[in-house]
Amino acid sequence: MYHLIMRSILSTILGSMALAASISPAMGSKNITECKPIKTDSQSVANISSLFDSLRNSHNDSVSFAINDTLKNKITILLNNAESFDNQLSALNNLGKCYSDDHLIRIYSWAFPLSDKTYHYECFIQYKSDKQVYLYPLTCKNEAYQPQQNGSIDPCTNWYGALYYKAVFTRQKKAKCYTLLGWAGNDATSDYKIIETLWIDAKGKLTMGGKNIFDNNGVTSTRILLKYSNDAKVGLDFQDSNTRIVFDHLVPSEPTYKGIYSYYGPDFTYDGYEYLNKKGIWESVENIDAKNKE
Repeated sequence: MYHLIMRSILSTILGSMALAASISPAMGSKNITECKPIKTDSQSVANISSLFDSLRNSHNDSVSFAINDTLKNKITILLNNAESFDNQLSALNNLGKCYSDDHLIRIYSWAFPLSDKTYHYECFIQYKSDKQVYLYPLTCKNEAYQPQQNGSIDPCTNWYGALYYKAVFTRQKKAKCYTLLGWAGNDATSDYKIIETLWIDAKGKLTMGGKNIFDNNGVTSTRILLKYSNDAKVGLDFQDSNTRIVFDHLVPSEPTYKGIYSYYGPDFTYDGYEYLNKKGIWESVENIDAKNKE
């Protein structure tokens, strides 16, 4: 199960080379230590890969969490290495890795299934600013949860949990903003994809959903959730030089299942959002021509 999840989700995650950088403590964070540029240790990468294999083969929650604790510690050490920002880390197939389109942030994420059919998630974000890179671990307080479509979240203390596979710089006036695309397993019968915004203020503080940037015919929200049956395949991606988001229109298999998302799936039409640069918002667009989806 774990292998199938990671293969289907992480195979879409992009990785690309960026400018050289050094790593310093995340601004305002006490739990991050400064480190120096050193050569990436191939043995450390091999050990991490072996831990991912052990995690994949675990069928006991307690054992999985113990393995994950060791894995998280080793990945923290790896990402505190300045070379990690540029290193493709291609040997780590089960570690999701994606650069933003401006190559100033890099997101690392992974997940593993639990016995109650939910998932545990881990994520780190590296942010390059003024020739330094700041490392932020995202933290779930207790367990993963489905976020509301409105409201800001401090991902370093109360993250909901997801696997992000795309990040695009979204121009705003007062703060640096990125639009993220991600996936999360909701429960035993449904999943959801998420369109999230990551905000970085002048002091380096991260916020998710810092502004109602999505306009749905006059109704605004801070993020978008696409909920559907975990048997369905749902597309969500950027196009048109990252100025448009396109996704499958989701409907219940029968009208009586309206609002029961374990029965939702694509109807072979497409909706999306177009970015209005002057207004600084993503505006909803319905019935996008399927020929222009790719």
